[in-house]
Amino acid sequence: MASILNYELDREKGTGQDCFSGEQSWKRPEINFSNVVFLNAIVFSILAVSLARADTWLPCHTSREVADLARTDRPEVILFDIDAHTVPCEAVAPMRCLVVNGEYFYDVIDGYRHIEGQPARIYVERTERPEPVPADVGAFLYRRIDKP
Repeated sequence: MASILNYELDREKGTGQDCFSGEQSWKRPEINFSNVVFLNAIVFSILAVSLARADTWLPCHTSREVADLARTDRPEVILFDIDAHTVPCEAVAPMRCLVVNGEYFYDVIDGYRHIEGQPARIYVERTERPEPVPADVGAFLYRRIDKP
């Protein structure tokens, strides 16, 4: 297929680019408008076919509405292995954190009360916290559930 911009290489006059020597001396590109019109016709045809096949038109949304549409309402089920002892940690203020799956866990798990010195293995549902999310809490809510 022909290029939209035709660059001509004329080694005798020193114009264009010699791929082997790396010398560059460009002359102005000549625009081949027949190729531009042809490509525009192809793009328009693809767009027309796509729109003709669309079952429904989608309304316009703001960026916040798009973010809300992208959120999943299905909670994710995760197995938490909770260490026997809490550890000192610091979030907004000094506190004690659970160690879950080998990492500090700063959030609250609804339906779970930790007993110091006793390890636990529980299933939790993790859901996204509704907007707006305060700066001093995590993006997710956690709730203990029975075995899935």
